[in-house]
Amino acid sequence: MSEPGAAGPAAIQVSRIMGPDDANIAGNVHGGTILKMIEEAGAIISTRHCNSQAGEPCVAVLARVERTDFLSPMCIGEVANVSAEITYTSRHSVEVQVNVMSENILTGAKKLTNKATLWYVPLALKNVNKVLEVPSIQYTRKEQEDEGKKRYEEQKLDRLETKQRNGDVIFPIINPEPHTVSYSQSSLIHLVGPSDCTLLGFVHGGVTMKLMDEVAGIVAARHCQTNIVTASVDAINFHEKIKKGCVITVSGRMTFTSNKSMEIEVFVDADPFVDETRERYRAVSAFFTYVSLSKEGKPLPVPQLLIAVRACFLGFAFGCGVLLSAGRSAWRHFGWYMCSLSLFHYSEYLVTAINNPRSLSLDSFLLNHSFEYNLAALSSWVEFTLEKLLFPELKQITWLSTVGLLMVIFGDCLRKAAMLTAGSNFNHIVQNEKSDTHTLVTSGVYGWFRHPSYVGWFYWSIGTQVLLCNPICVVGYALASWRFFRERIEEEEITLIHFFGEEYLEYKRKVPSGLPFIKGVKLEL
Repeated sequence: MSEPGAAGPAAIQVSRIMGPDDANIAGNVHGGTILKMIEEAGAIISTRHCNSQAGEPCVAVLARVERTDFLSPMCIGEVANVSAEITYTSRHSVEVQVNVMSENILTGAKKLTNKATLWYVPLALKNVNKVLEVPSIQYTRKEQEDEGKKRYEEQKLDRLETKQRNGDVIFPIINPEPHTVSYSQSSLIHLVGPSDCTLLGFVHGGVTMKLMDEVAGIVAARHCQTNIVTASVDAINFHEKIKKGCVITVSGRMTFTSNKSMEIEVFVDADPFVDETRERYRAVSAFFTYVSLSKEGKPLPVPQLLIAVRACFLGFAFGCGVLLSAGRSAWRHFGWYMCSLSLFHYSEYLVTAINNPRSLSLDSFLLNHSFEYNLAALSSWVEFTLEKLLFPELKQITWLSTVGLLMVIFGDCLRKAAMLTAGSNFNHIVQNEKSDTHTLVTSGVYGWFRHPSYVGWFYWSIGTQVLLCNPICVVGYALASWRFFRERIEEEEITLIHFFGEEYLEYKRKVPSGLPFIKGVKLEL
């Protein structure tokens, strides 16, 4: 802690009474309002400290907010007392500890509602790209300086890692299902005006945090359909400054739900329209945690993300398959099958998320592909079980199961390679209208087969039954898959000819479909 007489102020306190504009419909003060007050107090004390010695005048700008816990809700009519204290200084940064106490002015009762740690960097008034040196403070004990230096190095490393993994973009999804990431994801667009900015013409960190909390609150409310409050904020990293005149897009999406809380990722992208030489960039990122409350203010269970339920189910099935595969029982080959099946469905969703997030939905798992698909799977399980009981030696032909496993691996790899090669052109649903981004893909595995994803699925499905040594289903799967893909390819190629005309006809003449005895749609001249 800084002592009286050290360079700069030891501590400051800012107070303000909370009004209706600061709270939600339940009367609880917005977390963003508290975050804005915390940042204002931190900016005041750090700017005062950085200008406490003779030198070039500067303004301290927010670089990072460590994890902030909302210990107790604050209500309309209470006074927020925000106290800030400088606890560490490095050569170019200042660490500020901030505590928020709520005070009932009728009874005088006080309680601690928030604790936060903020890091500021001094920028010169005349040259905003110039970072100035920070006056040092005195410490009562050497251990305090060592602990502060350790915190400084940890936050510096975390900021670097966070900046490297930034780059995600939130795409709107048409008709998303409730309790999915797509259903609750939200964005807010804000034009940065003079009232949002510091003396240097850059956005106040508190203004940005308030907007981020608003978006996170919307995401949480959409997901729960109840009153929600901010429980905590993980580290908020300010990667780059946002200038006056920029249009910022604040985006939020659900990343995790437990029974009692939900985690929401929020990031801010800036479009510097005034400076046409620069492209859109990621300015701020953070994770918010919210809890759901009843009308009486009591915690409510949080609805689980449906994607998490399906992913958990597939992970459980894969784990069971690994356990069966590790043993030496007659069910070993069924364990191979379980691993192959769960990995296929999980990777369908994963690759779609990478390639074409705009079309991503729960259906991308293909778990509810069709009644016929589910019936075929059930039939294979019944056949395996009955034949295992009646003809156990049939299920112990390891070399045949190994051939089936190789077919499964080949088919799944080919299908995923096709999806990755096609990129955003790939969709689980046949498209009847050509979009501006549609292109005819003829490279990579599409140079081998016109429909490599169908070829992959065809051999994958047959391979699963060879793996299980199911003679009846091997024949049934082959016939059913062949018939399905013959009709599907003819339907799809009519659309492709409509989209690309002679270009697709020439491609069709040069490259086979990849499936036996299926040539595709026939054109009568």
